[in-house]
Amino acid sequence: MRRSGFGNETGEEPSSGEAAPFTLRAVVPFLDEEEHLPAALARLRSGGVDTLVAVDGGSTDRSPELARRRADTVLQSGRGLAAQLNLGARDGHEEAILFAYADIELPSDFRTIIERTLLRPGVVAGAFSLRLAGRDPGHGRLRRTLIAAGANLRTRCGIGPFGDQGIFVRRRAFEAIGGYRAEPILEDLDLVRRLRRLGSLEVSRQPVLASARRWERDGYLRTTLLHARVLTLHLRGRSRPTGGSCPFEGARRGGR
Repeated sequence: MRRSGFGNETGEEPSSGEAAPFTLRAVVPFLDEEEHLPAALARLRSGGVDTLVAVDGGSTDRSPELARRRADTVLQSGRGLAAQLNLGARDGHEEAILFAYADIELPSDFRTIIERTLLRPGVVAGAFSLRLAGRDPGHGRLRRTLIAAGANLRTRCGIGPFGDQGIFVRRRAFEAIGGYRAEPILEDLDLVRRLRRLGSLEVSRQPVLASARRWERDGYLRTTLLHARVLTLHLRGRSRPTGGSCPFEGARRGGR
């Protein structure tokens, strides 16, 4: 077991002067992610997580089989990202939990970044900055750069981070707020807002590399406007538009 000066839920280091155990659980939700899942799990394993849990949201491809070859535990959940993430975090003993989507690539030193962040006084959670990766090397590259810059600016202004930025949290803080709530949209933003009532949430300058496949599939402008609409609804306290349909539900994939 790795040892570090991981303190209590207020960020204070142990008064005894002895190092406290620091263990890290990674929870990976997935849904039909056979293209991305093996590499994602391999990177987490090589990065030094102590427990690797993958949670299936009802895949019809080979994702569960591939996950069983690489994860410590593979769980079956009903559909719904909050349900997947809560199930993966449940019944663990690790001091910290990292929620990592299957289509993001964390920095190679993510474990060190997480430890250093959570050791700071008063810090209960954190995340990484955002970069987007895609297949279009032309105008798409500029669009991805602008979208990521906007997301990072939004996060610095206190709106976010979102789940594709690799949120990590002290277990005691996560359990104190009751984990994720079953929000129809932006359950990650809801989690972050409640965590900030307990302490600080810090965002590393080191970025995750997240897939831009949704923008490439549905169009950069359309997807950006959709995200802006959904965020506005959430900030206004509305879980979905009048009429009962949620414009974001059809865009979520792979636990997202």
